Amino acid sequence: MGSTKTSPSRVRQSDPGKKAAGRLFRFLGSFRGVLALLVVLVVGALNSPRDANGWPIFITISTQADILYEFAQIGLLAAGMTFVILSGGIDLWVGSVLGFVAMMFSLFYIGFGWNPAVAAVVTLLIGAICGVVNGVLVTKLRLQPFVATLATMVAARGCAELVSGNTKIQPGGKPWYAIKASDPLPFYDWMNSSILNTGLRPMTLIFL
Repeated sequence: MGSTKTSPSRVRQSDPGKKAAGRLFRFLGSFRGVLALLVVLVVGALNSPRDANGWPIFITISTQADILYEFAQIGLLAAGMTFVILSGGIDLWVGSVLGFVAMMFSLFYIGFGWNPAVAAVVTLLIGAICGVVNGVLVTKLRLQPFVATLATMVAARGCAELVSGNTKIQPGGKPWYAIKASDPLPFYDWMNSSILNTGLRPMTLIFL
């Protein structure tokens, strides 16, 4: 029976094309995150309503600033989770601990009337202590990250409900709160305000 053989010249001719394609895909792979973002922007612009000048509203600075603000909270959590995932771990309690420390800040600021800067620093320390607890469970006690963070997730939710009394912490929420219902909240107003009329809020800048 005869056999079909590929001539060496034909193989040599195809090798440069395959190598070039491989280099191109490796180069594009290094920027896959940026490329995905560009695809989202293009699709959003093509499907967006137009302003009076015919420009897509989706790509305006104000719209993009609002989107960044809405997702800044998730982006902050994702930035920390990136290190966990890169190391082959998992963390299930980030949302729960966020709720817990948010309750603590509100209690310090609204309930006890602390200066917001002091309340923020203490809240960050509490969050850091929570992280240390998880770190000890995983690295020292050798618990599986899934099991450890599942347990601390439930604990963080319970602590949040305990701190808040299962009610929303807001001005005048309880008789002993330092900030009453009619009192202003300049810190919250500042956090939700645009900086120098750029459309960017403090939370957005922290995220970036």
